[in-house]
Amino acid sequence: MMIAGVVATALYSYKEYKAPQLSTKEQIVTGVLLTFLLFTFYPIVKAGTLGQMQVWLNAFFAIAILCYITGYDILAGIMLGLMASIKPHYALFILWGLMRGNKRLVIAITITGLLGVLLGMREFGFAMYMDYLRGLSFVTQHGESFYTNQSFNALAGRFFSVRHPEIFNNLKWNGYRYPPYNFWVFSFTQITSIAVLVAALIKTKSRSDESKLADFLLMGLGATLASPIAWEHHYGVLFPIFVCTWLILWFGDVLKNNWGKIAFVVFYLVAANVFPFTKFVANSYFNILQSYLLIAAFGLFLILLMIKHPLKSKANI
Repeated sequence: MMIAGVVATALYSYKEYKAPQLSTKEQIVTGVLLTFLLFTFYPIVKAGTLGQMQVWLNAFFAIAILCYITGYDILAGIMLGLMASIKPHYALFILWGLMRGNKRLVIAITITGLLGVLLGMREFGFAMYMDYLRGLSFVTQHGESFYTNQSFNALAGRFFSVRHPEIFNNLKWNGYRYPPYNFWVFSFTQITSIAVLVAALIKTKSRSDESKLADFLLMGLGATLASPIAWEHHYGVLFPIFVCTWLILWFGDVLKNNWGKIAFVVFYLVAANVFPFTKFVANSYFNILQSYLLIAAFGLFLILLMIKHPLKSKANI
């Protein structure tokens, strides 16, 4: 499902940018290349090896992007509603849609999400959902400094791990103990989360198709970046975002400079791979390098912000 969504998005967007027409053979080659890249994108592969529900969330988001750019807002909302029924932070798309007056998207997300929650309660019970909310509250306050957590919370936790390695453990997973509440880690997490979400939610004056798409992608990426726990496989949503950003940078009318393209390539290579040697700096302040996936994702977030708010606005076009 994800392959189909990404390939269809790439071919449709390429045609919309009025680039040189691709032959049937070239379209097949494009599909094969994107499939190869998808199966070498570490966060996606990691979700598959874990047998994790994130595989479905990645596919839903890829299809949501395709539906959104082709004008099928209701179908996009259904995909996002399915995501929100599993991961509540994707319900932020409701607020995003309301701020943009997209009633069809908001209604579709709300109805689909509520149906998913009600069916879940029927299957697992109301108490299970209350426990889940308590678990989310606990995780938000404590976070996790283990290196596979690629969030701002983990970045702050690893900073304190240099002086308190027995409390903030970077290298060994412990499923029975979380770091204690730390005011500075909690505050840094809240500040960065609010900043990311505000940047994603704020509207743009530009009416260009590139800005509109970047606006949608920012909300999807921002929902992950703002989370206190963002495991490596949660960043599987990055792949379709990278594909869309690539099309914008190479064939769109914004950020027409080589620096943006070079930064994009660097961020992609970092996000697509795993760097186990960073464990050797876990006990020093260089452990910021353990957050390489977070850095790459945030770098892409900044690129999307520049596309969303171009210096030369197309508001009057």
